[in-house]
Amino acid sequence: MLIIPLYTLLIIYAIFLIVFLTFFAINFFHIILTGTTTLGSFIITFIIMALSVLTLFGTWYYLQNIDWQQPLFTLNLSNITNLFNGGNGQYF
Repeated sequence: MLIIPLYTLLIIYAIFLIVFLTFFAINFFHIILTGTTTLGSFIITFIIMALSVLTLFGTWYYLQNIDWQQPLFTLNLSNITNLFNGGNGQYF
C-alpha cells in the first residue's frame, strides 16, 4: 500500500515559493542595478510585494491548523496487481 501524505503539497508549495522569490530578487536587483528607478517601477514593485506578503499571510493563517500527516490519497497496489492475475496463473 502506497500512502501519499498531505505534506507533499506543502513541499511543492515551498518549491514554488523558492522559485518565486528567486525571480523576484532577480527582478528587484535588475531594477536597482540598471537605474530604472522610476515612480512606476517602484509602484508596481510595491504592489507585487504587498500582494505577495498578503498571500503568504493568508496561506499561513488558513493552513496553521491542518494536520499535515493525514494521507492525501492511498494507492492499494494489490488491487492493481489482482486485475492482471486471472486466478489460475494466466494473465488476461
